[in-house]
Amino acid sequence: MTLTRNAAIDRLRRQQRRPQAAPQSLDDFLPYLVDENIDNDPQWHDGRVIRELLKTLPEEQAQAIELAFFQGYSHSQLAEALQLPLGTVKTRVRLGLQKLRRLWEDAIKEQETHP
Repeated sequence: MTLTRNAAIDRLRRQQRRPQAAPQSLDDFLPYLVDENIDNDPQWHDGRVIRELLKTLPEEQAQAIELAFFQGYSHSQLAEALQLPLGTVKTRVRLGLQKLRRLWEDAIKEQETHP
């Protein structure tokens, strides 16, 4: 009886620590982050570029990256939330990051040639 009780308590505690499974768009946070001098901030510009580049990725890759990097999900939490095998989740994140890196490098090159 004690084993069952402790297992139930452990499970409830684990469930309470998990982040929400519903992904939120980064654009939802824009009204809270607006500042008059924000356009002069290179990090803000980079963030806008990343948001735009994420939109060009396949939906499943973009979703996995947003959950992992912006909402703090681990690979195993992603697999559980998306109801996918762990290997599939890892592949989606890896491929998405590779594509995002190539797109980022292209954006930087284009910015250097067209200031």
